[in-house]
Amino acid sequence: RQSTPLFWFNPLPVWTKLSMHDHPPLVFTVAYLFFGLFGVSTFVARLPFALAGIGSVFLIYLIGRKMFDEQVGLIAAAVLAISSHAVFASRTALMEPIALLLIFLSWYLFLLALDNLKWWPWWGVALGYSWLAKYTAFPVLAVCLAYLVLFRRNVFKIKQFYFGLAAVALLFSPVVAYNVMLYRTRGHFDLQFSALLRQNVPAWQTLSQKVSSSYADNFFGIGAGLVDAYSPMALALAAVGLGYLIWQL
Repeated sequence: RQSTPLFWFNPLPVWTKLSMHDHPPLVFTVAYLFFGLFGVSTFVARLPFALAGIGSVFLIYLIGRKMFDEQVGLIAAAVLAISSHAVFASRTALMEPIALLLIFLSWYLFLLALDNLKWWPWWGVALGYSWLAKYTAFPVLAVCLAYLVLFRRNVFKIKQFYFGLAAVALLFSPVVAYNVMLYRTRGHFDLQFSALLRQNVPAWQTLSQKVSSSYADNFFGIGAGLVDAYSPMALALAAVGLGYLIWQL
């Protein structure tokens, strides 16, 4: 079992309620709210994730329509709707459906903000919430910044863009505060950040894959994971789509 703040503190300090020891807090908060509204059951446990999956299908349609045309949006939505991975995640209450919904929302708002400045703060809100759902949403900001550097540098002169960045920082600040206090009291960050920074945490050494994998192993493991998870045809179609997107840019 994992050693958590429940084993380290008695009573629990107030700051331990700002985040979780191995994940950010949003998905757990959503589940808690649904249980409070509709009662505790398997159906209710899976409901927010199923709704997030449905919402993602609609959002990827909007993204496809915005970036290309109506037909592309419909095809993208259809592919996501029948994707075995997406359906599995939405049915089994994994964290990914809510994170993916917020990533899609932040990307759609990013596209809107490129045409209308009023959307930049809302882009930041969506991106901040995606970080609160799962740390794997971090690269979205890097992708957005890379696009702006390459194609829209004028955005860096717009104050609304910085309002968006401020929204990201503000929303994620509870997790930052949690990790600062955890470091002050325990000498390490939460499970995910301590693994990323290669901190030696004896309480978590049994989680060998999480804390001992090298950066190179993790990077090259992305490709291996894609090959294991998807058919050659699916990977080929993804490669064609990526190539077409790059060509359009």
